[in-house]
Amino acid sequence: SKICVAKCPLGFYANDNTTTCELCPPSQYCATCSIAANGVISCLTCLYGYFLQANKTCMVGCDDGYYKNTWNHTCDPCSSACGNCTTGADGSCIDCRSGKVFLANITGKFCLSTCPVYYYYQ
Repeated sequence: SKICVAKCPLGFYANDNTTTCELCPPSQYCATCSIAANGVISCLTCLYGYFLQANKTCMVGCDDGYYKNTWNHTCDPCSSACGNCTTGADGSCIDCRSGKVFLANITGKFCLSTCPVYYYYQ
């Protein structure tokens, strides 16, 4: 027999058209999801080991310019000059966006417009 719930359980979304709780599609790796008026299902959170992308899908990795935030399992943006990074903080660049130069020193790894004084292009 069916039961009435005010909120669908984890891994399910409320389908207003059918007034039922339906399973988030397993192929999308959502821990929680929702359905838009146009019928598109979007992830709200991801299963362990997957990261929520800007387009509300879950993937194992993140696109360039984003890093894996392991605290909330999202892909968060790098600082604006970084091509890739380890965190969103300044000094966490792995490589740089076009037109920037990479500088690694004891304070971190940065992407700059030009080399600072006493540093040289290589």
